[in-house]
Amino acid sequence: MTSLYSQEQLSQFFDHINLPLVLRRNPQPSLILLKALHTHSLSTFPYENLSLHYNATHSIDLDPQHLFRKMVTYNRGRGGFCMEIAIIYNHVLRAIGFDAYTAGVRTRGRLEGVPRGDYPGWNHIVNIITFPDGSKYHSDVAFGGDGATIPMPLIDGFVHKNLGTQQIRLKRDWVPHQVHRTEETKLWIYQYRNSQASEWNSFYSFPSVEFFALDWDVVN
Repeated sequence: MTSLYSQEQLSQFFDHINLPLVLRRNPQPSLILLKALHTHSLSTFPYENLSLHYNATHSIDLDPQHLFRKMVTYNRGRGGFCMEIAIIYNHVLRAIGFDAYTAGVRTRGRLEGVPRGDYPGWNHIVNIITFPDGSKYHSDVAFGGDGATIPMPLIDGFVHKNLGTQQIRLKRDWVPHQVHRTEETKLWIYQYRNSQASEWNSFYSFPSVEFFALDWDVVN
């Protein structure tokens, strides 16, 4: 599926997130550009759900053109909840030429500030990007506290520096209540720890299966 955004909209998006000029000239899919898009999107779009509370229908419209007007064209400092931000980000990636799709995520709730308990139903969204050499990256620009500030390669156990002393990684494993356990059914589990001396906290899990626009309408 091609992006629903035009090159003019792409330029508007770059302006809105203050993407450096050197990266805007004939942008081509690259890890450098992906990292910049991740960082600038994360620092531009706030996680918020004002529309759910204050519009007439008390509902969220996931139409990509509506999202673009809301978050970019009107330039009111708006963001959205995870699906809104991740969907506009996905269409921007594909307008540039990235091979990118969205995947569903099960996020654990916090108990005394730490993720605990089961992984519930689909309640979050990430983008998965595939480069021509076959390498795949997870890019989550709409999670909030303890989320990844960089795109992460889908490499089991590879540790990255996040904010401050925090470290993050993706582990490929089964979740505790998973019944059907084969190598193919292992999930990617996003983990963080606040120092090398701390235990790893498993925050959310996701498969590498593509979710479609109609899937997000159901989740929404």
